[in-house]
Amino acid sequence: MATHGCRERRVRKLPAHVVIYLLIALCLYPDDDYEEVAEKLTGMLALVPGARWQAPTRGAVTQARQRLGTGPVKEVFQQIARPSATASTPGAWLNRRRVMAIDGFVLDLPDTADVAGCWAGEQTLAFSLYRQLTAEMPLTGDRGFSSFPAWNQARHSGAHLLWRVQAGLRPYWLRDLADGYWPTGTGWPSSPNPPACAARGRTGCARPPARAETWVPSTR
Repeated sequence: MATHGCRERRVRKLPAHVVIYLLIALCLYPDDDYEEVAEKLTGMLALVPGARWQAPTRGAVTQARQRLGTGPVKEVFQQIARPSATASTPGAWLNRRRVMAIDGFVLDLPDTADVAGCWAGEQTLAFSLYRQLTAEMPLTGDRGFSSFPAWNQARHSGAHLLWRVQAGLRPYWLRDLADGYWPTGTGWPSSPNPPACAARGRTGCARPPARAETWVPSTR
């Protein structure tokens, strides 16, 4: 609070550090309004003998969030947000690699001029997360995140990528593997005869797979 200059100058019902806790609680109870979440967060205070605590109103919470700003919230996230799985968490590891996934979610925001000007989609917002990946992480992603710029940004972290792609993307055969699988490429989606197919005398992408599964390698 001191770093960002948002510590309160007078005694308030919602000091800055309490607003941080309230914002975390709002994420835990997304279907509740401000008053209900504040009651959950501070309800026990009303039971203290001699206390005259009352839950803050919606307007008071809004003003407190405006006083706080975004800087302290971002810093709290950067300092404490870490993968929660431990070495003994079932399903969190694959061959000593921490399994990660990325997906989008929906938040209800007030209809204000500032919010109306922010239309960054999940692909744009995900770029800031790709920088947090490490070589020990396989990252799974839904088809909404697949694009060459996103893949290129994520793979530079050294992470292993396993992403779905759009249904209309037509992969082409690269080579046969000893176990019956064959990796595919998507670098020339509009070409009827991609380079790897042409080198083997194949036309188009109609070669049937040896198994139902196929995979796309993350080349570095």
